[in-house]
Amino acid sequence: MPSRVPPRSTVTFDQVYKRVSGARQTAFLMQRPSRGAYVSGITREGGEMAKLAFHVDVPQPFNFELTVRKPAGWPWGAPYEVWERNTLYTGMRLADWRLVGLKLWERETSRVEVEVFSGFELGPAERALVEERVQLGLGIDDDLEGFYRLANRDPLVRKLRDDLYGMRLGFLTDVFERALLAITLQMAPLKRSTQMRECLNEVYGERVSVDGREVLYWPSPAVVAEASEESLRFECRLGYRAKAVKLTAQHIAAGFPHVLELNALPEEAILKRLQDLHGVGTYAAQIVSPKRGFPLDVWSARIFYELLRGETPTKPRSMIKEMEEEATRRWGAYRRNVFVYVLNDLPNLQSRYGLSKLS
Repeated sequence: MPSRVPPRSTVTFDQVYKRVSGARQTAFLMQRPSRGAYVSGITREGGEMAKLAFHVDVPQPFNFELTVRKPAGWPWGAPYEVWERNTLYTGMRLADWRLVGLKLWERETSRVEVEVFSGFELGPAERALVEERVQLGLGIDDDLEGFYRLANRDPLVRKLRDDLYGMRLGFLTDVFERALLAITLQMAPLKRSTQMRECLNEVYGERVSVDGREVLYWPSPAVVAEASEESLRFECRLGYRAKAVKLTAQHIAAGFPHVLELNALPEEAILKRLQDLHGVGTYAAQIVSPKRGFPLDVWSARIFYELLRGETPTKPRSMIKEMEEEATRRWGAYRRNVFVYVLNDLPNLQSRYGLSKLS
């Protein structure tokens, strides 16, 4: 496997990327009003580095660090994002796959300041895209108050609330990054899944400069679409998943709704649309969706069975449907909150409930 710090790529932007039409994204974004943030304009930073600044007011309860540095270790935006002095340095891709760097910090309680770094000017649609993606990633629409009210009658939710108070559910990532996570999780232990994603990032990823810090970002679907299935299969040891990764990259690169467009749809419509992607079934679609449901596999079904039944199932796969139904009955619309909170609170839950297998 490649070293954790890959060599700087010698491939130029023009060799890798082709500009695609942003008309669809422009039409979608310009019809939506700005919410909870303002754009203060662009100033010049370090030569050709353009800078956009705005802020996002996140409703209470809100914990900035828990939201952007979730305890489970999932990156909020970039796989190698930097956390330094309560400030996050990360990145995101625009609709045409160009990469921008982001710097976020909490200046006042619930007010997150955002600076955007790029080597090009950002047009109105691009500014709106960045703003709305950050808002979605910070979970400004999460109903944490409603979720926490369940703690009055549910001891598990009470434990989760006390351990992770203010953690919102969102991530900055777009559809392709989420699809890579979902596909590499299929039929693989967590360690193996992580190794596959690290290799993809190191071999095919791209670097972005963020206020003097260099961040390695996920591969562009346009780049992975051009990679050979053989190199994906053997270089990063994706095995049979190589075909799904390549076909998904080609599908998304050719034109697929971005995460904001999906988020505007009803949950069932999102899941149906996502299953158009190769290798994305019902389980994977719930991972990719910005409105994730309750994506149980054998590993997570065992955890929830132990939490809710107090014993280890002999056949956890057969318990998946039962646990899904139990989650809907017990937590309703907040089952997604419980799922994300549980996976981010496993060490504490293990000591409280004696969970048998966490990896």
